[in-house]
Amino acid sequence: MKKKIYFEDHGQDFLWWIIDENGTVIDCGPFQASVWVDCKVLNNEIEIGEFVVFETKVGDIMELKYSIEKIEEL
Repeated sequence: MKKKIYFEDHGQDFLWWIIDENGTVIDCGPFQASVWVDCKVLNNEIEIGEFVVFETKVGDIMELKYSIEKIEEL
């Protein structure tokens, strides 16, 4: 099942990611899709108020500095 993750707005160029059932980012908006698409969310379960831990396209493990504001199942 796909999920749309909304992040707290701190003036960044992206406010949401759509991830597939494997945690791979398949869309991002409103900007920076070229940066985030194909990254992989590593959190086993994501919850509002938490921070996403993800693997970049080059294999680095990082934590996003914007917390989750809302999660929609698509």
